[in-house]
Amino acid sequence: MLFTPSLLFLFPALDPAFPRLDVNQAIALGLIVEFVGYSSAATAYWRQRRIAFEVAGPVLKITLPTAVLLGWIGSAISDRWLLLSFGLILFGLAFVFLKFHRVKHPPHCLC
Repeated sequence: MLFTPSLLFLFPALDPAFPRLDVNQAIALGLIVEFVGYSSAATAYWRQRRIAFEVAGPVLKITLPTAVLLGWIGSAISDRWLLLSFGLILFGLAFVFLKFHRVKHPPHCLC
C-alpha cells in the first residue's frame, strides 16, 4: 500500500527526473512490487510447510475474484475518483490500526 503514495508523491519530489505516473500506473506498479515480494515470502513458507491451506483456500476464493473485479473497475473510473478511493482506504486502515493496536510497550521503548 505504501508504494503507491511513494510513486505518486515522494519519488517525483525527491528526483525531478522521476517520471510522472498516472494513478492507475502507480497502483499497478505498486501491486507488481508487492506481488513479487509476497511471492518470495509465500515460496519460503511453502517450503517450510507453514501455510494453513484450510485458511488460505477460502480466503483466495474471495480475494482473487474481488481483485479482478476491482482491477476492472479501477481501469474504468477516472484518476481523481481512484485517488480519492485509495486515500479513503488508507485512512480506514490507519483508523483500524490505531483502534485495535493493543500491544503494551515497555516504558523504555521508543516505539
